[in-house]
Amino acid sequence: MHRMKIKQLGQEMYLQVLATLFAALVTCAIATVDHDKVKPFPQPEPATISEKAAIKFKPQLYIPEGVCVSYPAVNDAGETTGGLKGTNGNDACKYAQAVHSPKRVWFQCLRCKLKLEQHSQFSLKKRL
Repeated sequence: MHRMKIKQLGQEMYLQVLATLFAALVTCAIATVDHDKVKPFPQPEPATISEKAAIKFKPQLYIPEGVCVSYPAVNDAGETTGGLKGTNGNDACKYAQAVHSPKRVWFQCLRCKLKLEQHSQFSLKKRL
C-alpha cells in the first residue's frame, strides 16, 4: 500500500514537471522576434559605482577568429531573436547557447566586482 502511494506521487510529480517544461517551451517559442525588428532602447542612468564603471570602461565580448558565436538580440520587452544563421558551414554554432548582458556577467563575477568596485570607487570619485 505504501509503495503504491509513493509510485502514484512519483507519477503525479513527473506529470507536473512535464507540464511545466512544456509551458516554458511554449512561452519561449512565442516570445521571439525577427532579428531586423529589434530596436535599440536607451541606456538607463547609472546609479551605483559599479554601473558607472561599467559605462566608463564599456566591457565587450571577445570572440576569437574562426569561432561562430551568433548571440541573440534582446529588445526592451524581453523578446529574443534566434540569432543570425551561420554561413560558410557554421550552421551548428556550439558557442551560442546563452544570452549575456553586461549586468548579468558583472554579477556572476562577485570577486572581480568587489576588486573593480574598490579600484573604481577611488578613480571615479577622483574624476566625478
